[in-house]
Amino acid sequence: ATLVVFSFIWPHLKLLLLQLFFYLPLRPAARRNGNYWLAVFGKWSFTDVLVMSALVGVFHLTLDTTASEVWDSAGPDLIETCGGTCGTFMHEKTHPFEGIGQ
Repeated sequence: ATLVVFSFIWPHLKLLLLQLFFYLPLRPAARRNGNYWLAVFGKWSFTDVLVMSALVGVFHLTLDTTASEVWDSAGPDLIETCGGTCGTFMHEKTHPFEGIGQ
């Protein structure tokens, strides 16, 4: 249950709170305190990576494959997906992030 909370719920909650602290009209002190606590507890969203690292170390888990084997199996799908996505933007003659931040 702890791993589910810190791996799946907390990262999304943290991003939601970060958005709220940014967009809501808060006093500077309240915004600063909220951002401080998000910074303190934000590091806990990395817990799942630490747990997996510990499991690999404790159980001596190994991965019997190479990067080239992974690319050989996943590469064609990735290239096709990227080509389709990039082709869509090329036909529209727009950039996917056009107008953001202006």
